[in-house]
Amino acid sequence: MVDSDPAAERLDRFSKAISAKTMAGFNVVDRNDKDLVAVVVLPEKPINHVVHVLITIFTCLIWAPVWAALVLLHKGEQRVRISIDASGTLFEEVIQL
Repeated sequence: MVDSDPAAERLDRFSKAISAKTMAGFNVVDRNDKDLVAVVVLPEKPINHVVHVLITIFTCLIWAPVWAALVLLHKGEQRVRISIDASGTLFEEVIQL
């Protein structure tokens, strides 16, 4: 019976975690395969205020609460540090800007 390489398994698991984040829209900013640490960023999606003003005017202010909710709940850029320790535990830490 052949034992699998734990370092290769950790690297594979690390790569799969980064791949899952990129499929969710994140971009890889930094990746270190030696220390198994990476930083991924989800870019900010801007709100098109001109379109919302026009919709608000054409709907006689009915759209205004929706627009206000979008502004209040709007998220900026999100950064996440992904790492895996020697025992194979995967960590995802949100980096506050």
